[in-house]
Amino acid sequence: MAARFTGRYEHGIDAKGRIIIPAKFREGLGTEVVFVPDNKRGCILLYSQEEFDNFMDRIEEKQDQLSLAGENEKVQMLEESKFLINFMAKNAEQDNQGRILVPAEMKEEAGIEKTVLSVGNRNRIEIWNPDKANNYVLEKSMGKPDAFAVANSFGIRL
Repeated sequence: MAARFTGRYEHGIDAKGRIIIPAKFREGLGTEVVFVPDNKRGCILLYSQEEFDNFMDRIEEKQDQLSLAGENEKVQMLEESKFLINFMAKNAEQDNQGRILVPAEMKEEAGIEKTVLSVGNRNRIEIWNPDKANNYVLEKSMGKPDAFAVANSFGIRL
């Protein structure tokens, strides 16, 4: 079963541009990882290589299904999406101390300088500028029902 990440941890970036993966996340993440920018929300997504490969496999399986159904336009859309995701992705390795070098261009795009907020979000870790993360949470929660209330309205209870 794939690792599930929850919680948030604020920590610094060392002089070489590396982040330290929180101890609670290290084992589930594995040594080989993939960074993908989330340009829409302004953070960086961090996946285990296994999880990223599973995602790509699911895209290809869906392409095969759509191809058999003659849905060639949708097959092409998925092919383009697959290319763009892989084009933006960067492979990295976690060292034995739990450090990973964050791609400089992704750090810059996410506004990350000295401190990061690592947020577990089920199958991935999101790397945020702490101020951006706090603003995102405020923006998404203003005037909206409690997150648990939304889940409950769909019959999903904790």
